[in-house]
Amino acid sequence: MPGSGSAMPSGWVTFVLTDVEGSTRLLRRTGARWADLLDRHRALLQGAWTRHGGVEVDREGDGCLAAFPDPAAALAACAHAQRSLGGEAWPPGARVRVRMGVHAGLASPRGGGYVALAVHQAARVAAAAHGGQVVVTEQAAPGAAGPAGPGTALLPLGRFRVRDFDAPLRLLQLTAPGLERRFPAVRALPAEGHNLPGPLTGLTGRRRELGALEALLPGTRLLTVVGTGGVGKTRLAVEAGHRVAASWPDGVWLVDLSPVEDAALVPAAVAAAVGVAGVPGVEPQQDLHEHLRAARALLVLDGCEPHRAAVARSVRDLLDACPGVHVLATSREALHLPEERLLRLDPLPLPAPGAPAAEVAASPAVQLFTERARQVRPDLELDAAAGTAGGGAGGGAAVVADLCRRLDGLPLALEIAAARTAVLSPAEVLAGLEHGRHLLRSRDVTRPPRQRTVQDLLDWSVRLLEPDERVALRRVSLFSGPFGLEAAGAAVGDAAADATGSATGGATGGATGGATGRDRSGEEVAELVWSLAEKSLVVPAPGAGGTRYRLLELVRDHARGLLAADGDLEGSARRLGRWYARRLGPARTEGPGWASALTAELDTVRGLVAVLARSDEPLAQELACAVARHHLAVQSLRQGAAEVSRLAQELTAPTPARVGLLTALADLHLRLGAVDPAERTVQRARELRERTGAPAWDDVGVEKTTGEVALRRGDPARAARTARHALTAGPSPRGRARLQNLLGLALVSAGDLDGAGAAFRAELEACALLGDEALLAHAHGNLAELALRTGRWAQAAREQLACLRLALALGQRGMVAYTLNVAGRLAALPGTGADGGADGGADGGAAVAVRLLAAADELLTDSGLALYDGDREVTDRALAAARAVLGAAAHERALREGRALDVARAIAEAEDVLRTAGGVGTGAAGAVGTSAVAAGGV
Repeated sequence: MPGSGSAMPSGWVTFVLTDVEGSTRLLRRTGARWADLLDRHRALLQGAWTRHGGVEVDREGDGCLAAFPDPAAALAACAHAQRSLGGEAWPPGARVRVRMGVHAGLASPRGGGYVALAVHQAARVAAAAHGGQVVVTEQAAPGAAGPAGPGTALLPLGRFRVRDFDAPLRLLQLTAPGLERRFPAVRALPAEGHNLPGPLTGLTGRRRELGALEALLPGTRLLTVVGTGGVGKTRLAVEAGHRVAASWPDGVWLVDLSPVEDAALVPAAVAAAVGVAGVPGVEPQQDLHEHLRAARALLVLDGCEPHRAAVARSVRDLLDACPGVHVLATSREALHLPEERLLRLDPLPLPAPGAPAAEVAASPAVQLFTERARQVRPDLELDAAAGTAGGGAGGGAAVVADLCRRLDGLPLALEIAAARTAVLSPAEVLAGLEHGRHLLRSRDVTRPPRQRTVQDLLDWSVRLLEPDERVALRRVSLFSGPFGLEAAGAAVGDAAADATGSATGGATGGATGGATGRDRSGEEVAELVWSLAEKSLVVPAPGAGGTRYRLLELVRDHARGLLAADGDLEGSARRLGRWYARRLGPARTEGPGWASALTAELDTVRGLVAVLARSDEPLAQELACAVARHHLAVQSLRQGAAEVSRLAQELTAPTPARVGLLTALADLHLRLGAVDPAERTVQRARELRERTGAPAWDDVGVEKTTGEVALRRGDPARAARTARHALTAGPSPRGRARLQNLLGLALVSAGDLDGAGAAFRAELEACALLGDEALLAHAHGNLAELALRTGRWAQAAREQLACLRLALALGQRGMVAYTLNVAGRLAALPGTGADGGADGGADGGAAVAVRLLAAADELLTDSGLALYDGDREVTDRALAAARAVLGAAAHERALREGRALDVARAIAEAEDVLRTAGGVGTGAAGAVGTSAVAAGGV
């Protein structure tokens, strides 16, 4: 059984995560035999893990998680497992191919499993592999290749950006006798050179335009490809980027602006795409300029039209600040800057009416259609004799020419139509378009005819869907960015409103009937999404974190229009918004993965706020609070204050949720040091709360922020009074914990350390009852700092150990850095029991102290954080005392060693100091559980 048997390793643990490639197809193909195949595959894996000293931790679906005490054993087990799987006599057509990801990180067993970031990261690595392949991170690679077995080697694959890793990492492939060696490129974004997607198909009919781009780019600072939607601007720009990438030493970077809902977020989107991590308190545009000031790079800004003015301002400033940067933009209209040069992209040339078959076949529009159609229907032929409307594989040159003209040579329309030939002949596709050409046609005479033609095609494509598929397409149009199947289930699965609307908003005929008037299971929703993907209406987006899905912009706009016409836009948005509020909203207790999960869904959450602002403002305000908490978590404070200020101006309904939104805005102002705006904002929140009451999930936000304003004003007595008064009102458990925190900070500032200790202990008790690990970690850290200030060194060490356990599980690098600092200060103190250090004697204690304090400073800097002034003074005094003990040369050597320490070694050294000072044995029940640490903290 998972999690049983051999002792589960702790400390630096190597994880192997496996997944069956194409398991859904295998399930469909094998039916009842799938369970036996799955069991056999698990038995082979279990045998490999056991033979090489591993422990199977968990099974979920067709995946498996195993843990090993060292990388060599893990790699040997993977090689053994792949050989066993490859040598198994699987039934014909049912070969089980398993992808494996290997990653190592700090972890400790908890409840028969692991709560560790390294586990999630191993899953991301496995998702980048192919069936039969073992992909290994650099963390699991050092010294592992030799002992893993004769002939074993690690083949470098390159540096990639993988989800849940904060920086690009090197991936390697395990090679060994009996293992496959050749695989397609790993399914992860290359970190070097460019971030352009690899073309899945050739570029057809654009040789002239591509040559023009290649010739113009070196001497043109701003080149904009202008054309109607669906004409192929993105595809051309990406192809050009690939062609010229070698000429740009600092890279070619694609920035997709289509998911950006707010024009103010354009600079942040550009910065994120080029890998600018961001510095708290610094505008994204400033970060971007600093990053690219000396660079020679090409930015490909795709989809500029929704926020053309904001893009133009950002581009103008960028070109002024960064002389080596050029911009290739795509837009439906020009940016209208003096430096701009336009390349207008028209639809593909069409054959003349009545042209002979050879001339039709040579037409770029027909070439694109036939190439894409043959991908799904290889026997399609353009023969002159094939009829005008007959079935069969033959398209008929005249029919295909008419079809391409009907679609005005628009590449997107041609590709969608070509996908339909998997089940229909071109004549039937053409007949379907003609039959429905007046249904839901745009009556906006300002629209170009080719856009109205795409509307015809999309209308007809929707009409071909089954009723449940139509409902699914309409509702997934609420996703402004990529989405997973679980989220799709929230949008599609609830069928409460199905029976009141038509199948497609009145355009495609028929009632919903029994097929849609019921709730749908997660499996049914997954089937619907897969079906829409097969019909080219939803685009799969495989990535390191598994497959997500997205809608092309034209398809999304069309489907959302149907949702609105059907009267279901607001109801569907409300249902999906409530799901996001339950999963990621402000009432959710923060734990591991919360911030990264919200980041992945942020574009959609923002889009839902915009829709719900017109129909359910309290829910919109609650989701806006989640956006504010995201900015606080990732420390995008200045951007967050600007965005939340705008939301507070737009979402003005007097509700409890608005109280929470205003207090969140005040908190953002405080983090930026803007005390006056914070004070004004929290006063508005207090006045509103008198009329509406506070939200259940933020019952003491006004008091907490008011007290912090008082602390910033140098008035700890007022802060303490605020906390004590609010505590008498019976706050929620979370509110009680926050108020005790405020009271403790106020009493520390006032010099009442005994009172502060009582408050921090009460905070700890409240956090423990609440189960909020983020608050609990801060509570232990507060008690540790207080004990250190009052000379209770053993207690300080024990509290900091508890803080470290939680910080590692949550991935809070900032809190880990503070732990290193506390451990360093303890090591420098005489009489702690830790001052002898790992090196023995007073000199050894001083050297340990310097190493840990230096490592803490490095980690704080890497996380964008800094010590408070008082802590900085204490740290500097500790370093000076150590220098007096060690002498200048030894002190400098220890500083260099500390700065060079990797996080894992620094944590291990700090833990030794804390255990010694706290009198905690290595086998104690309160032992620290560790995990890989995520950058950024909270």
